[in-house]
Amino acid sequence: MNQKLDYVHDNPCKGKWNLCASPANYLHSSAKFFIEGVHAGYAVTSFMEMDDVVFTRETPGRKGLDYERTDNYG
Repeated sequence: MNQKLDYVHDNPCKGKWNLCASPANYLHSSAKFFIEGVHAGYAVTSFMEMDDVVFTRETPGRKGLDYERTDNYG
């Protein structure tokens, strides 16, 4: 999961995008929350708080993984 977050957060700072010098400075990123523990204008739910979600169930006929809530909300 950390590898995926690093990719998503670093993407605006590299290659053809090059939108900012640091992921924490990109306005539309949750990187500031994960790096500094500060919300940048909107609340972020950390994946570490999502212990009621199983991210490993594969759905037949679909590429990638699906998720299934294990609580009463979904």
